[in-house]
Amino acid sequence: MRQLEADIRKHIRIEHQLKLHIESVEDRVEELEREQEDNEKSLAEVDSLKKEVETLKVDVKAKDKKIEEQTEATEKQNEKIKSQEAAQEALKKQNEELMA
Repeated sequence: MRQLEADIRKHIRIEHQLKLHIESVEDRVEELEREQEDNEKSLAEVDSLKKEVETLKVDVKAKDKKIEEQTEATEKQNEKIKSQEAAQEALKKQNEELMA
């Protein structure tokens, strides 16, 4: 009889330990699921930011090209102005020679 009682107590103790272990494992599973959700959210944010970076790179390239075109146009205008100033100077000299 005592042996049966000891076996029952042992069985209850093991059952209690198993319940505690199951609770611990369930808590860990819940924690890992929360971490996975957080990681998935972070991954979605990273993907969104990568797309935004690509969009910004395209915008920067387009603006760089526009700046380059405007720089070339400005240089051409500056050359025209210098040419016109030289022509104006030549005309001024001719005018002074004619007046003299």
